[in-house]
Amino acid sequence: MDYDKLMDEARKQNVEFDAIDRKSPFASPHERSPKVHLITAMAAIECGIKTDDWSCVAEGQAMLEQLDERMKGEPYENLT
Repeated sequence: MDYDKLMDEARKQNVEFDAIDRKSPFASPHERSPKVHLITAMAAIECGIKTDDWSCVAEGQAMLEQLDERMKGEPYENLT
């Protein structure tokens, strides 16, 4: 499994999900409170683990990256 490719696809997928949320009566997770953003990321990771869906886990990780950026006010820096 290519981590960089998986994460790139997850980040793109999350952008698409955010656009869908904006068209509906809902705000995207990162436009709501940090707690909602965190809970949404945790739910994605949990779902991915339970269903063995690495794309879903990666989408949760991408949400955590967004939350990190939001909290620090600067781009996420990969720790690996």
